[in-house]
Amino acid sequence: MNAPIFDLSVTLFDLPEKSKALIEKEFGSIAKLYKMVYDLEKETMPYYYPTSKENKLKIKEIHKSIDAIQKRIEKLGFDGYMILNEIAKDFAAMLIEEKLMTTDYYKKKFGGNYDEMKVWLETSLV
Repeated sequence: MNAPIFDLSVTLFDLPEKSKALIEKEFGSIAKLYKMVYDLEKETMPYYYPTSKENKLKIKEIHKSIDAIQKRIEKLGFDGYMILNEIAKDFAAMLIEEKLMTTDYYKKKFGGNYDEMKVWLETSLV
């Protein structure tokens, strides 16, 4: 698995071998755990807007799956919240990157560009 552009989960991939073995036994591999959580985060996106009762239920259902993974991680002795949060940050960073790239053409029309916006976001959203 190639690391994402904004790989905020390097610590997950750089765990000691003993810790990696625990995760691999439970999830198959670090990459499979990462992909599972990343895909669940991605799955929630279409349900945030428009807000409806059905969409809220779907988001809740997906979050139950994420919570179940967190509990499995914590049973292994790790901080499940921290690990899942770092993977979710990777997804958010990739989403922002994608949105900036797709709108780069339109920003150029108005005097801005991708590189300029990226620098601003990196310094302003800390």
